[in-house]
Amino acid sequence: MGKADKYWDEVHLKYSSYYDGWLDKYMSFLKKDDLIVELGCGRAYSSKYLLSNGFNNIIACDFSTEAIKLLR
Repeated sequence: MGKADKYWDEVHLKYSSYYDGWLDKYMSFLKKDDLIVELGCGRAYSSKYLLSNGFNNIIACDFSTEAIKLLR
């Protein structure tokens, strides 16, 4: 594990976060069948938001193992 991995693991264990609605202004540019990749997804709030709005071709990835554990 590198320094960045450890840093983000600690962030995800220490702090909680939430979806803040930033994606709403871009929804009109997306099609339901688009492949969407959320890099550095953390707890994948944006991916979850997209799923709840009918998108189903989403890949969420993060190198923080703690973020992935929280996501599962």
